[in-house]
Amino acid sequence: MICPSCHSEVPDGSMFCTNCGKKLDTPAPSGPVCPVCGAQVAPGAKFCTNCGNKLEEATETTVVQPEAPVTTADAVPAAEVQAEEEIVPTVASAVEEEAPETDIPAPQPASDETVAQAIPEEPWVEEGASEESPANAPEETTTDAPEELPADAPTEAMEDVAPTVVAPVPAPDSEPAPDTFDSGAEEAVETLWGADGLATPSDEAETVQITGPTCPSCGTPVDPNAPFCTHCGARLSAPVASIPYEQDASAGATMVDMARVSAVPRGAAVPGMSEPVPVMTSAPATPRQADLPPQSFDAPAKKKMSGGKIAAIAVGAVAALALVGGGVWFVLDQQRQQQEAAQQQAAEEAAAAEHAVKIIATAEGWNTADGASRLPVHIVGTASDGTAVNEVQYVDSNGDGLKLRQGEYDFTVAASPIAADGTIFTVPGTTLHVSFESADPSESIDATEQGGFELTPIAALDVTDDQLSAAYDHASKDEEGTADAVALRDAATKRRDHAVAQKEADEKAAAEEAAREARHVVANGFEFFMPEHWDNRVDVDIDGSTVTIRSKKYPRLDLCWIEVRRGAEEAMGDIGTACMGSVSLGEGMYANVYATRWGYTIADLYRRATSDPDDYYSMEEANEIVDLQTGGAITYTKLRDDYVDNGETHNDLTDNYIRKHIVETIQPTG
Repeated sequence: MICPSCHSEVPDGSMFCTNCGKKLDTPAPSGPVCPVCGAQVAPGAKFCTNCGNKLEEATETTVVQPEAPVTTADAVPAAEVQAEEEIVPTVASAVEEEAPETDIPAPQPASDETVAQAIPEEPWVEEGASEESPANAPEETTTDAPEELPADAPTEAMEDVAPTVVAPVPAPDSEPAPDTFDSGAEEAVETLWGADGLATPSDEAETVQITGPTCPSCGTPVDPNAPFCTHCGARLSAPVASIPYEQDASAGATMVDMARVSAVPRGAAVPGMSEPVPVMTSAPATPRQADLPPQSFDAPAKKKMSGGKIAAIAVGAVAALALVGGGVWFVLDQQRQQQEAAQQQAAEEAAAAEHAVKIIATAEGWNTADGASRLPVHIVGTASDGTAVNEVQYVDSNGDGLKLRQGEYDFTVAASPIAADGTIFTVPGTTLHVSFESADPSESIDATEQGGFELTPIAALDVTDDQLSAAYDHASKDEEGTADAVALRDAATKRRDHAVAQKEADEKAAAEEAAREARHVVANGFEFFMPEHWDNRVDVDIDGSTVTIRSKKYPRLDLCWIEVRRGAEEAMGDIGTACMGSVSLGEGMYANVYATRWGYTIADLYRRATSDPDDYYSMEEANEIVDLQTGGAITYTKLRDDYVDNGETHNDLTDNYIRKHIVETIQPTG
């Protein structure tokens, strides 16, 4: 059919235009209609196949309040509440005008007693408030007849109107109910509501779901795109979702389709009520559409996404991936940097760590545990961090004491250590090359396999002042050493001085022994030792058993001579030459010693003033021979003067000296 107002095509039998909401003049139904929704019903039907209204006269009216309190006083403005009160009569008038004539008696207003019986015993409790608070106090229900609105009241005022009365209305089947009578509808209604039209508790909860959109006023299934309900003419501001209907047997209550109930006008009859529905004057207990359970709507047709949106989404995805990748890279980079920093720190700590380095250092008689000084080692090289090293460190007799960072070094001995007894050692000219690496800062380095130093003691007599000074200088600079450098220096000095003195004594003894050996005269059958006073001043001629001793400086002057003869020679002769003594050699043989008294002889020639050249002797000759024969007891000048002046010859001085140092030393030989 065609709407006479907007000329839009509407389904046949529609009461209102689906496009402009204009009321349509439709022929009166030929049969009975539901007094609630106006749908045509089969004669004798007990329930409406469209809204489920019980068509028989009800004996009592039940007003069902929701189990959970819903308060809309704060959410619904006063203007909307007033609009709701004004809209309800308008809907009622519209329904009454469209309702066909029927033999079904008109609903009667419910009595106060009936309403009181239908109200639950427990009052509604607003969320967050106590039962005794004024906001949760039960409000009185009035049953005054609804005021009729003018016929030209706008239908747009019905948008999003909250119902004022909640009544048990069964949810339609998953498929919308047909406008014509369905023979199975009555059986379905009886199954839901029971034979008496009221829901009864059962052992199982049952949910009836309307899948298509319905009118929020009358609950009639509508076209999803229709702006007005084709049944009641209500303006459809938004798609209306199907509201599930659930009958909970355990609770003994019925959850009804609130959208459909909202279409019931004040004073209209509802299923199970013999009188019109009373009107609530206050709005707090009226559930609004926003307070209803979550609704499911048919999804509108999806628009095809534009290329710009796809590109934007792609760019966003790439950006998100870039951010995620950047975050992952940042985390990994941070971990890498932390690892590198830790490795760098470990490497720096290892490079800066000083390791104990052990080498070989030995010397006979050197023991630092006995108080000797440590061996000074000159170290030249480069640490692993490039630092140049040029320093002196000290090593004990066990080879310990060096502390070095990892690197490459050359070791040499700087000076000799000083032993506890003052011994000084030779400084070897060898160079010990040591290099090592270590990642463990506490590791000790054993460099004994790379060589060492072996020192040899220096004879005390051979220690020089420079060696002694260098040893003391390094010992005094060893701050970690325990040796007394001063005491060790004094010991070394004393040891050297003693050695020098000993050497001099030994040399003297050796010289004396050599001189004595030089004075030793061995002849055939006898031997003797000349006096020390003659050392290196006489020559000895040996001819068998005859020995002649002369002045080395003046060979013509004989000091004495020895001849072996049988029998002893008497000590006799002239005043110039005489026998000094005889020594028995055995078997009647004797060694006889003879000498010329040169002091007297030369002095007498001087006194007589002889002119014979052979009698001339120089003063040097006279002084030398007199000194040798007397052992230095008198000089020639003294002897001459005494003889010239008073005739004193002093021959006893010559005789006694030769007897003592020659005659008495002669020993026979085997």
